[in-house]
Amino acid sequence: VLKEAVAEGVLKETDFYRQEKDVIEKLKASPLNRYSYLPDRLQDLILYKLQEAADSGYIKLQGDDLMCSILHYGLGLDKGLLKILQRFDFTKQIPKLVYIDVVEATFTLEECIHTVLCNLLGFDILIYTPTGYKNLETFVDSRAFEEHTMNEFLYNMEVPKLKIPSEDKNSGFFG
Repeated sequence: VLKEAVAEGVLKETDFYRQEKDVIEKLKASPLNRYSYLPDRLQDLILYKLQEAADSGYIKLQGDDLMCSILHYGLGLDKGLLKILQRFDFTKQIPKLVYIDVVEATFTLEECIHTVLCNLLGFDILIYTPTGYKNLETFVDSRAFEEHTMNEFLYNMEVPKLKIPSEDKNSGFFG
């Protein structure tokens, strides 16, 4: 995405590195903006958080690899996630992401960038790894998360079919 933007003259390679304020506006106005149909405030939030993800140092990549990866994966968020962000009310209920990781493979770069981006967007995130295997550590710096170990590891597990309770319209005391 970054290389396309540079080739089309929308951005200069160093724009994101210099943290120029008009870069977000250039990207927002460019045909590369896959979120142009969203309200301006939501586009601004996502694009500023992409810049923050690059500046935070949480992703273990450098230079062009960092910016290209963040823009590529950050501009390809799932539509379901975008719907959650559109309904997101920062003052009431904070969205939660719960990962249950029971496989031997670590998280992909895309999964790591999406997780960091969701964190910066305000999501509470819990990653439960009963095996104790690595997941985020391959691409995410340890300063980005807090780790708790229970010293009892479980193997050969399957992810349970969790049913998320629906929101009832009951506004009573116990609702």
